[in-house]
Amino acid sequence: MARSKSASLDVNVLYDLASEEKFANAFLNELRFHGWICRVSPTAIQEMFFHHKRKTPPQFALAEKTLRNLQAWKIGPFDLVPVGHGITEQFVRKLIYKGFLPEDEENDGYILAETALVDIPVLITSDSHLLNIPRKSLSAELDASDLPDVQVFRPDQFLKVIG
Repeated sequence: MARSKSASLDVNVLYDLASEEKFANAFLNELRFHGWICRVSPTAIQEMFFHHKRKTPPQFALAEKTLRNLQAWKIGPFDLVPVGHGITEQFVRKLIYKGFLPEDEENDGYILAETALVDIPVLITSDSHLLNIPRKSLSAELDASDLPDVQVFRPDQFLKVIG
């Protein structure tokens, strides 16, 4: 069975859209042109609500604009079944323990784990913590946790893959 043409977008990519970065809008249009559906994880939504609640510039304005525009951008959130929260927490702890993520970047791990748990094959980010996890190591850790594989790309890298 072929996996879905869904991509999970990290907060930094969403904030690039809110900042009206030229490449971000072109990236989103290119994804749609190739039939990809854009999704956002529960942790990414929580992170944006946290930025919005703290009201610290510039993240406050970016969070507010992003949260208001998700529907207009046709980016849908996804949720997890309750047991999924425990699975993602264990996976994140493993990534931190093995040195793939710093402890203060656990949200990155949650976004990755949530993406895998709902079988979205691609995570788009500009976050170096996620991008620097060696591909084979990430696949092995996902497999050891009985999670589907997820490939992590920068927006420009992914366009080269699908283009």
